[in-house]
Amino acid sequence: MKMKLKISIVCALLGTSILTYASDNQSNSIYQDSTRYAIETSITTGGNVSVGGDVYTKNFEAGIFGGGKISNGDSQTRLFTPGGFVGLRKFLCNTTVFAYGLDASTTFGKDSGKVIHYSYTVGPYVSLEQIFTDHIMLAVWYNPYLYTLEKKAEVITRTHNFGAGGIGIKYLF
Repeated sequence: MKMKLKISIVCALLGTSILTYASDNQSNSIYQDSTRYAIETSITTGGNVSVGGDVYTKNFEAGIFGGGKISNGDSQTRLFTPGGFVGLRKFLCNTTVFAYGLDASTTFGKDSGKVIHYSYTVGPYVSLEQIFTDHIMLAVWYNPYLYTLEKKAEVITRTHNFGAGGIGIKYLF
């Protein structure tokens, strides 16, 4: 699954680059000079699906999201993961944005039948955002490093994850 997601992200980045070149003549003053709000849906490494709300300005972005994972084979895995991000943005051209910042999330529920007492994840991200129309934006992001502190079934673990990411589609208001 991880390899498929990485290939999907690379393809999305390549597609974004091609679309950026093709749509570079569009005006972006509507995006750079105002505050925009968005609803989003995304999928991340590990197959977690989430929905959320974001706010964007010319140089700043922030958002909150909630996602989860349910095992259809049995009732042993039921996870809920709320989180958020905050970062800075830089327009590369009229319709493409480079962004970077900090992601944070926490997870509740059961994983393979083991109760998660607490789970906190934090790490930096970099992203490319492609604005297709006044209301549609595609975002791909990469977390080069994520730190997780978790207590599951009375066992505390600290995890260092190198290489995670996701892809999302956003509807801008």
